[in-house]
Amino acid sequence: MTKTLFLSPVFHLMKPRMLALVLLLPAAISNAGELPPDLGKRLVQGYIAPAMRDFQQSASQLHTALQGWCAAPGTAGQQGLRDGYAQLVKSWSGIEFLRFGPLVAANRYEKINFWPDPRGITLRQAQGLLAQPSAVPDAIALASHSVAAQGLPALEYLLYRDGGLLAGQPAEEESAAQARAGAAAQAGAQTADSKMADAKTTTAKTTTAKTTTAKTTTAKTTTAKTTTAKTTDAKTTDAKTTDAKTTDAKTTDAKTTAAKTTAAKTTAAKTTAAAFAPACAYAVAIAGNLARLGTQLVDEWNPAGGYARQFSHPSPSNPLYRNQQEVAGEAIKALSTGLQFARDVKLLPVLGADIKAARPADIKAARPRRAAFWRSGLAIPSMAAAAAGMLRFYKAGGYQFGGGEAWIDASLQDELRRIVENFNALPAGGGQPGQAGPGSEWISIVDTEEGYRQLTLAALLIKNAKSLVDEDLAPALGVRIGFNALDGD
Repeated sequence: MTKTLFLSPVFHLMKPRMLALVLLLPAAISNAGELPPDLGKRLVQGYIAPAMRDFQQSASQLHTALQGWCAAPGTAGQQGLRDGYAQLVKSWSGIEFLRFGPLVAANRYEKINFWPDPRGITLRQAQGLLAQPSAVPDAIALASHSVAAQGLPALEYLLYRDGGLLAGQPAEEESAAQARAGAAAQAGAQTADSKMADAKTTTAKTTTAKTTTAKTTTAKTTTAKTTTAKTTDAKTTDAKTTDAKTTDAKTTDAKTTAAKTTAAKTTAAKTTAAAFAPACAYAVAIAGNLARLGTQLVDEWNPAGGYARQFSHPSPSNPLYRNQQEVAGEAIKALSTGLQFARDVKLLPVLGADIKAARPADIKAARPRRAAFWRSGLAIPSMAAAAAGMLRFYKAGGYQFGGGEAWIDASLQDELRRIVENFNALPAGGGQPGQAGPGSEWISIVDTEEGYRQLTLAALLIKNAKSLVDEDLAPALGVRIGFNALDGD
């Protein structure tokens, strides 16, 4: 007896959809992103290691420049210090988002950049050290101080605060020295002129007397003429001697005036160096400490270094990364966290928005002084450098996508490029204090309608890029982002 298999009507209704799902499954699998077998090595050699070297070299170069400038403070080297600090900030921004491994070990991140600092701990620490010049540490001793006193924000305060090392004070001292030297020279010249006039008057009187004597003698006898002639010769000789002495006196006065001018300039230079000595010593210590921390990062991320080996060679026996998925997860999480930090922590508070209070951005509530590096005018360049660094880091991975997912790669790269271009289209905000005080140019950008609009657009672009990373890139690569460094803040 033949049995008939009964299929419910529901199965007949579902069969076309099930068949379609089976047919689409291979295509979906083939379109999924693929991780390069050497992903960690690509990221280390293609971006991380060179970026760490850039930071270390920038810190070392600024350290050397500060040592030279502080020996003889003046306007001549100020621009070099501004450029050096700007380069250091931008190189830091290029690694700031790599919040894992060596950068977070031993509190290196906070030691390099203790920010945000809503309670003003950095200022209190720095002011406390400056108030006791004998307590200013060197680079080695500084490492044992509070993390708030060690990094880029403290160095920015020393350089760009009112009365700071780059706030124009050396120029004012030089101008004052030149004014004092000029006054001394003028006084010396007036004294020399007075002496010269007295000498000329004396010579004129002597000549008149000689003439009168000669006439009287002529009226008497020839013998008397001879005697008078001899007397006249003697007096002429005396007059020449007087003129020579007057000339020597003027020369001596001129040399004395020049010596006093040189001494005044030297004294002014020493006074300037002494006035800046505590801040200079502190700034040199910070730069030296940053260079030391940079060297540690370079060593760890050297392809042969300890952490770089673990990141580049995942395996079941590797205590940190067992497979490429975990390496990819670390990399994608770094991108996601970096974008979140750029928008939620760096930009929105400046725009006056409050995420926790659900308060939207409003130009009337803008707070430009909440920006990182606002005193130095490097808020915009630092954010541009961070976005450019994230783009290069992503591209270094060489992630591969099938035809159906290729749009993710193109869209993310395009969005990151737009962020960089948006920041670069804005004025940099200056690299030195304006007439209205430190950071005045940056403040004016935030306070204008166009500047505020551009920064608001940047926040939107960053939000779009983060959505692409979290909702499209991570699933396509089969990785989970999980918790990040900002969770719980």
